[in-house]
Amino acid sequence: WIIGTIAEEILGIIIGQQTAME
Repeated sequence: WIIGTIAEEILGIIIGQQTAME
């Protein structure tokens, strides 16, 4: 599923940004 892949990438980016913030 393409949507699943995009969602996974977005989740990874969000988690990466939150980790960088803290």
